Amino acid sequence: MSQISTHIGTQYENGQFTKGAKAAFSSLPNSINNGTTISGIDLPVMLSDNVDAPKKTVLILGQDPLRDPHDLMLPSGYNAATEVVFGLPYAVQFGKKYKGVKLYHLMFEDIIRASKSVYLTDAYKFWIKVGRKTKSVKQLAAQLLQNEIDFVKPNSILLWGKAANAMFTKFHLRTNANIVGMPHPSGAANGAWRKTLSKAYGAGTKATFNKKNKYFVDNILPQL
Repeated sequence: MSQISTHIGTQYENGQFTKGAKAAFSSLPNSINNGTTISGIDLPVMLSDNVDAPKKTVLILGQDPLRDPHDLMLPSGYNAATEVVFGLPYAVQFGKKYKGVKLYHLMFEDIIRASKSVYLTDAYKFWIKVGRKTKSVKQLAAQLLQNEIDFVKPNSILLWGKAANAMFTKFHLRTNANIVGMPHPSGAANGAWRKTLSKAYGAGTKATFNKKNKYFVDNILPQL
């Protein structure tokens, strides 16, 4: 983990950013947020049933490490204006019992059962309320992602949702990996899911948990 984090310039040690991380985040707005919104950073993570065995790697690219204060167990005295909440994508550190991530984790398990490793990361490595979609922030995010792709060298890249697809295509990121796209598993993307599922299983198919997972197993997994 530290090797990957060092390479993309977001290493965090002993409670402080390293020089690489400070440089990377120097282009962010001076006012990170308004003091009431939680800021967050998700560190990339590799999932595998055997890390010592060489395997094909599927890089799953999500959107950003959204922080919802209702979903977090924040310590007493937490200061939203000055502190950042670190975590892992899709709360993998808590397992699939964590609120709202069961479908994500089932998809990870499906890929791992197919004898592949799963590398999780976001198009935007940080969540900030103010200025997070400025040109400089997008360029920084694209640079970090390109460095990450070059380092991990995935065999396939799975784009989850519009933000991941836009990041990948707009900045013409370089890779020899097989690119596969699908709606984001989040319930917020149910509109896109209804269109996708209706094409696959017939008009009027609802975006249910089971139908999403079935579509993933039937149509996405074989492409990875």
